[in-house]
Amino acid sequence: CRAGLHGTGASGPDQPSHVLSFPLPYSLSRLALMTPDAFLHHSASTAQETYYQALVDADLDALMAIWVDDDSVLCILPSGERLSGLDAIRDTHEEVFAQGGVRVTCHELQSFETATVSVHHVIEQFDFNPPDEAPQRFLAYATNVFLRTPHGWQLMLHHASQAGDEIELSTPAPTQLH
Repeated sequence: CRAGLHGTGASGPDQPSHVLSFPLPYSLSRLALMTPDAFLHHSASTAQETYYQALVDADLDALMAIWVDDDSVLCILPSGERLSGLDAIRDTHEEVFAQGGVRVTCHELQSFETATVSVHHVIEQFDFNPPDEAPQRFLAYATNVFLRTPHGWQLMLHHASQAGDEIELSTPAPTQLH
């Protein structure tokens, strides 16, 4: 069962102390004995920065590299559109990137991290400058779920929902993406 728990990590006198010894979700059961130097993204925060920078740069390869290589990945856009699987995510972003990058700034609200899963709840700020119109701003709440894989921290789920008009961003984003 993909959604259930599958097996446990090895532990014992013959195994190094950094091997996990609690039940792992299916997607993480492939974790082998990995050293921190083997990871592309040493932290989930770095992976998240890479995700948003790929959107800004309209870099499809970088965007797709951040996703877990598993067809169970899921991306819910602020419009409510559900993208299930890598092909759907690639196809939709390819269309979006054909129009140029996405002007988005990420404002961190909360994060929670364990040894293998990191959940980030953020506000996404989208800025648009349509021709012959006044600039527009759109805010969305987003939850990003990252898994620690043999390739580093990778995105498993991005779920965004349009935020209400009551939100006021009183502090600048920690990292301004342009």
